[in-house]
Amino acid sequence: MLSILWAYLKQLVVGNASQRALRFVIPLSFHETRQYVFALLQMHNETSDEVTLAMKQWNSVSALPLSVIPKSVWPKDYPRIRIQSHIKSTLGDAVNLLKATGRVVSTEDEKYLSLLLTHPCGWSATYQKQMDEPWVHFFHEQYPQLINLTLILDSMTYPEELIDFPDGYDMVEQADFFLLATSDSFFVYDTTDGNEGLRPAGATLKDVYNGMKDWRWADSSENPWGFVDDVGCLDPELYFPHYHRLKNGNFEMALYGRGYIKEYPGRKRNVLFHNMFRKFKY
Repeated sequence: MLSILWAYLKQLVVGNASQRALRFVIPLSFHETRQYVFALLQMHNETSDEVTLAMKQWNSVSALPLSVIPKSVWPKDYPRIRIQSHIKSTLGDAVNLLKATGRVVSTEDEKYLSLLLTHPCGWSATYQKQMDEPWVHFFHEQYPQLINLTLILDSMTYPEELIDFPDGYDMVEQADFFLLATSDSFFVYDTTDGNEGLRPAGATLKDVYNGMKDWRWADSSENPWGFVDDVGCLDPELYFPHYHRLKNGNFEMALYGRGYIKEYPGRKRNVLFHNMFRKFKY
């Protein structure tokens, strides 16, 4: 099936611009759209008309925005397609969270914060109303030695956002990275390298950006960040939720360590139309 899809996507990419536009109007699933854009990026620059048209058409019909990241910003990360975690989050929200730590936010700080907000993990400013959630309290209880530790950016999934997830976006993965700050230091909580932990990431946002760009969060890096001591010795499974889509289109949220499960509404699928569309394609 994947080979058939790839052949179809390559067929979409060839031809003139008007043909590509007409073909892309046919509603693809999230996964198919992302693969379509991947195929375009193999053949065109990220600023090309072909890529711009595809992204514009997708974002005109989806509440979950996609954006293409210039290779120069995150040269080691691929694919260069970003899904913003929180669609209502802004740069200003992130700046306000930084100011709450007692920092004076400079023009250079805003520059590097803007770059961090393009990271492929989907970093967005944490909503204020999330600050009392168990997964936020985890950081305070696990690292009580870090005074006024404040969450700035996350790539979590919030339950109220599930309703906007498009067809094909079924598996909601656990967040990869979190950016936290005190009045004088930044920290990145990393869940990607098989060894979860909080890593000291420098005194400035420039330090954070350069470290993320050079993959200093990975133990395989030439100069990896270290770890902050886990004073709380807590189990993250007791704090961080997991999601997956059910057959009825809704999502199930589970806190496995607490045995807690709850169902949240998702966008209903038009199964008949979706199946007809797949038969039309294949």
